[in-house]
Amino acid sequence: MRYPQTFIDDLRRQADIVRVVQDYVSLKKKGANWMACCPFHKEKTPSFSVSPAKEIFYCFGCHKGGSVFNFVMEMERVSFPEAIRIVAEKSGVALPTLVEDSRLEAYRQEADDIVQLNKWALEWWEQQLERGGAEARVAREYLLKREITDETRKTFGLGYAPDSWDALSAHLRRKGASQLQIDGSGLVVKKEEGGSYDRFRGRLIFPVLDIQGRPIAFGGRTLKPDEDAKYINSPETAAYTKGRNLFGLNLARDEIRRLGYAVLVEGFLDLIIPYQFGIRNAVASLGTALTPEQVKLLARFARKVVVNYDGDRPGVQAAKRAIEILLAEDLEVKVLVLPDNADPDEFIRKFGANEYQRQRGEAKPHIQFVIDQAVRDRDLHRPAEKAEAVEEVLPYIRAVRSRIQRREYFDIAMDALRIGDAALRRELWQAVRTGAGDRAGIGQKAIRRTGAKPTIAEQRLLELLFADEKLRRVILPKLDAADYDQLPTAAIFRALIEIEGEGTGLDFSSLKQKTEGDSLASDLVPMLLMSDSPRSEGGVEDQQIAAERCLDALRLMQVDRRISELSAEVATAERNGDIERRDKLAIEHLELARRRSALLPRAEAMRTGV
Repeated sequence: MRYPQTFIDDLRRQADIVRVVQDYVSLKKKGANWMACCPFHKEKTPSFSVSPAKEIFYCFGCHKGGSVFNFVMEMERVSFPEAIRIVAEKSGVALPTLVEDSRLEAYRQEADDIVQLNKWALEWWEQQLERGGAEARVAREYLLKREITDETRKTFGLGYAPDSWDALSAHLRRKGASQLQIDGSGLVVKKEEGGSYDRFRGRLIFPVLDIQGRPIAFGGRTLKPDEDAKYINSPETAAYTKGRNLFGLNLARDEIRRLGYAVLVEGFLDLIIPYQFGIRNAVASLGTALTPEQVKLLARFARKVVVNYDGDRPGVQAAKRAIEILLAEDLEVKVLVLPDNADPDEFIRKFGANEYQRQRGEAKPHIQFVIDQAVRDRDLHRPAEKAEAVEEVLPYIRAVRSRIQRREYFDIAMDALRIGDAALRRELWQAVRTGAGDRAGIGQKAIRRTGAKPTIAEQRLLELLFADEKLRRVILPKLDAADYDQLPTAAIFRALIEIEGEGTGLDFSSLKQKTEGDSLASDLVPMLLMSDSPRSEGGVEDQQIAAERCLDALRLMQVDRRISELSAEVATAERNGDIERRDKLAIEHLELARRRSALLPRAEAMRTGV
């Protein structure tokens, strides 16, 4: 029994020999290789070299050399199978079940056969794109429209599959492939009644290469506007497993290692165009949701990732899923959303690589991106919406492996979401730290803690309005939505305004219908309807003055609340180095301070009764 040879080969290709060797030796970059004093013999001048491109090490002094497995065997004094286990562990790759040699060889041969067929197919498709007639001209015009140069086309091995049911199959048979090999290659689709037809027809071909540059799969883009499937992809085969490879990594890995970070994009062109413009550290997740296996592969070359997916709603959701998976591998994550939700392809073609790099430099830390998405279209003064925002953000804090960073992100999120209650923050931190409690439970705690009761001013104002129809006609037109929208009793104020506009009577039935679903209103409306009139001896005029003082008090509370919020926003702007926004917020603070000074005497009169 032994490990499958295909697994050993894959592990050797996937394992970052530089990273493994650095666990034992202090390496320094020198040209394309890495150098150090040899760990196998004493020397003062470094002669031990590691080549990431060739995936070998060699000492020019003692002449020891070999693969990553040979290095571990020498350093750890272990057998070959044990070295495989150690390298897999260091690379975050799960060990397979041991298999018998006969099965192993058959599987390995099948994978090799598929790669060979893929090479023949790719060579033929490239020829069709480059020298094909009228049919292939459509593909060439498409590349010209997308501003893809001939050099880039050749670098990525782009091709064109003729719109034929069997042209590729016939070509493969002429090259010597058997029908059995063709049927297992993923290049054809088997028919239920027998036989097969070419999978890719009338499409621009994007080859998916493994880290060694071998074609293991393909993506095909339609050139017909009425085609249902814009892209189709190869199925899983002995040579290709979905979710285990990254498009462009074979070209980008050295630049990723040199720069210390990778840019993660979604589609083929989102990588090809940046590459053409000189951005050589990007990889694409092959149009599927990012997988843990892809992240482990990427983590071999960099510990920092900038996620640059499309800025539309599906792209944002995909970015959020990617963040969780990246954090699980202890990677530092930033998110770049380009202006006007542009994708990297169109943005770079329009504005150039320098502007793209400037935008990349302003990418947000993942926690800020998540918070921004959580508060978008939500009013944090409404308890239910604040709870939803808390539920949305906490998983991305919990996913951070470093306890220190997790606590820092937690505090940033709590400040941004305006969770000031110390007891609630302790409970939420406990839930994050231990992973206890479900999201709904956490959200309900937020609702209970942040759900404010009506203030004296708003309850008194409602009592006055409920008691006097004439007063409603005077006061309600003076109310702006901003005066009550953030109050716990907002639903009741809205109902009063609607009923006044409709000219109907104020009764329990109409109020219940217009405030349905609001738990506070369901409790408060009957009490307001049943309460005695709070009229004073002064009559209607005094009631109007009292109502206006209540309104001034509510407006003062709103100003005070916004001033408090500004403090948190200023702190965030300073933390992000956004001086322009900080200064803008400071101006708003001054304007609110002036407004507060004007409101304060009237609001104080409401409290003192003067």
